[in-house]
Amino acid sequence: MKDKTNLSAMAELRDRLIAVHSDNLTEANNLQRAQETRDAALKTLHPLVKQARTSLKGLVEDVPGAKALPALLPANSEPQKYLQAANDIAEVWAKVNASDAEPVTIPILVGQETVQVTQAAFVAAVVAFSSAVDTLMTARSAEALGRKTRDSLHKIAKAKLIAYPAAAKARLADGDPLRATIPTFSNG
Repeated sequence: MKDKTNLSAMAELRDRLIAVHSDNLTEANNLQRAQETRDAALKTLHPLVKQARTSLKGLVEDVPGAKALPALLPANSEPQKYLQAANDIAEVWAKVNASDAEPVTIPILVGQETVQVTQAAFVAAVVAFSSAVDTLMTARSAEALGRKTRDSLHKIAKAKLIAYPAAAKARLADGDPLRATIPTFSNG
């Protein structure tokens, strides 16, 4: 071929395509797991945010320097805005705890049992959600880059396959029966 592509180069391209396709599957699976982890972290955090906001509402007025609690955002809000609201609630909770003799806990229903949640446990749930969101963003980027790499290799392979018949026929004499065995590839 004009670009000096030979059988060895085509085999190498094929092997790279196989490896990239395998990586794409791994990246897609990682993305799905990251989405599931983020969803599970949000499922844990959202009731805590809702209850913390409700429980702290009446305590904020007596605490100097504590800003008003943020509005309760829907669970499907943009993650950074949701995290900011959750961090604001954690900050208010810390100020309430600092102004009170005993740290405040909030009641949360887990199954049929009411459990008291500390501010530290709340912060741990916020951190877990934040980490899950970061992991998801990384997985999305890796998956998108993998698709871009795959598409680029497909484009190269397609161009070489389209050029192959002409290059192969140029090496065979007219009337050679092997010419009839050379496949023709369309540009479509």
